[in-house]
Amino acid sequence: MIQESKSTDTIAIIAIIVSVLTALIGFLRAVFFNRPRLTIDLRNTIGQSQPKGYSSKTPIIEEKNHCGEVIKVYDGNNAISFFSCEWEFEVTITNNSPNTAYFTEMIFIKDAKRFTSIQKLNKNSPIPSEQKIVLAAKYKMVEECHGRDRTNTGKFPIDLNDLEILLQYNNKFRVKFASIYRYSRGNPTNRFIRFKPKRFNFKYYC
Repeated sequence: MIQESKSTDTIAIIAIIVSVLTALIGFLRAVFFNRPRLTIDLRNTIGQSQPKGYSSKTPIIEEKNHCGEVIKVYDGNNAISFFSCEWEFEVTITNNSPNTAYFTEMIFIKDAKRFTSIQKLNKNSPIPSEQKIVLAAKYKMVEECHGRDRTNTGKFPIDLNDLEILLQYNNKFRVKFASIYRYSRGNPTNRFIRFKPKRFNFKYYC
C-alpha cells in the first residue's frame, strides 16, 4: 500500500512538472517566437531632370551678333550643363503577420547612399496585423554632363543600387525584432532577423 501511494505521488508530481514545463514553453514561445513581420515595398513614382545652366567646361566660340560685332558665346551644340535630378518614392511598410508591431524605427547605414529625405515614421503608432503605412521619400542629385548623357530619371537611380533599410520593432512583450530591406540592382528582398546588425547606425527624417 505504501509503495502504491508513493508511486501515485510520483506520477502526480511528474504530471505537475510536465504541465508547468508545457505552460512555460508555451509562454516562452509566445514571447520570443510570435514575432511581427514587417516588409518594405519601394516604388519610384516620379522622376524629373531639369537644366540649371551651362557649366564653365562648355566650349566657347565666336560669332557675330545682330550688329555685326564678334562676340564670344557658349557652344550650344557641345554644351556641358548642370542638371538637377529628382526622384519621388512611396515606401510602403506592411505587417505580414498576425502580431502587432510596436515602437517601429527605420534605420539606415550612415556612410551608404540613401534617400535625400523621407517622411517621419511615428514610432509610437503600432502597426496592426495586415496594416500598411506609406511614407513619402525623395532622392536628389546634380550632375554635370552633355544633354545627350543626362541621367534617365524614368529609371531607378543608380546611386541607390544596394540600398538597405532596417526596420526594428517590438512585439507586445517588448522583445525586439528586425527586418532588412535591400534593393540590389533591380532585385528587392526582405529578410527577417532577430538582432540589429551594427552597420545600421543612422536615423534621419526631413
